[in-house]
Amino acid sequence: MVNKTATLAETQAQFKQYYQQNLQKTYEKLEIKRRKYFKKFWLYLFAYTALLFVIFAIHDKGYIGQDWFSNIAAVVIIAGCIAVYMQIRNYRDDTKNVSMRKVLSFWGNFSYHNSCSSSHPKNIKSSELFAYYNCEETDESFSGSYSGTSINVAEQELRIKGNKHDIYIFRGVLILLDFQKKYNRKTVVISKGRWWGFIKNNPLFIITLSLLVAPLFFAGYIFLESGLPSDWGYLYPLLIPFGAFLFVAIIYFIYRHYNPKKATQKVVLEDLSFLRKWNVYTNNQIDARYILTPHFMEKIVEIKRLFHGHAVDFSFFGGKLLIAVHTNKDMFETTSLFRRATDYRPMAEVVEQLHSIFSVIDVIKAQKNISSENINAKTNG
Repeated sequence: MVNKTATLAETQAQFKQYYQQNLQKTYEKLEIKRRKYFKKFWLYLFAYTALLFVIFAIHDKGYIGQDWFSNIAAVVIIAGCIAVYMQIRNYRDDTKNVSMRKVLSFWGNFSYHNSCSSSHPKNIKSSELFAYYNCEETDESFSGSYSGTSINVAEQELRIKGNKHDIYIFRGVLILLDFQKKYNRKTVVISKGRWWGFIKNNPLFIITLSLLVAPLFFAGYIFLESGLPSDWGYLYPLLIPFGAFLFVAIIYFIYRHYNPKKATQKVVLEDLSFLRKWNVYTNNQIDARYILTPHFMEKIVEIKRLFHGHAVDFSFFGGKLLIAVHTNKDMFETTSLFRRATDYRPMAEVVEQLHSIFSVIDVIKAQKNISSENINAKTNG
């Protein structure tokens, strides 16, 4: 098991030895499995490609009409893509179920779940990182304990479910650290870059904004051309997006009225580079300044980099820390159908990702500023 105060280099060295003793034979067996999946991958790819050429040839001979040809070709292409993708997906799932439990055991007693229901709902709401969502899905997760701190890490999506389209509020990795401390202080740190991910995951949001702006331009054009019109009736259909926007705004303010924020004070820190990237809100200014040390923020930035995130938010609440990494990259990939299972480089990257999570716990415990006793002493002093 890893030394809890080990540096990344020391952890990598310890894990390499652990890998050779406990995991190398497992990954050699996974390589045999990978070759079987890889053969099926090429077999399906060749079979569906050949079938597609046969259909083209029959069409050229005039035995199949254009309509039938288009429909059959579309079915073959879709079926082929699904068959090929399932080989990639099934190999990944099969190997993760085998490998991740053994990888995590290096750090202690952890449980891994390939697909499960979320254990975060109450914590997500309490964190105040996300205003509202009504649907959540968890792809995979693991949980356990490290240095007396409970850990739950999940690859998760949060959405507002609609009749035709869902609005993605969050897609990425949620890291919940429970320090077993109970107090009411709260500090919420929101990345200024998260809106780019929101827009990128929801192209319909851009369309909605354009629909809101279009009536204004159209009305302005009419006014410049012919002055104020005597009949405004033809503009009413253009105002429908405004009605929809107003409806959503009313629902949001009602929700906020019955679920008020606790972290309402904006924190101004001396570190200007930090303020350019994040907005900080709290209900205790002293608490926020003790938590957001340069060393702690280095660890947060490191997590963002290692998980390939385009933004990272986090919240301290009730003795817990919830870190939300906005990313589209799959979590903890040690194998790939297109790479030898015995290639150690992906494993080294996973070790680095896991070390970054555990090092956050080490930093907070070393600072000792997370404890309510120390914070109260400073406040009363």
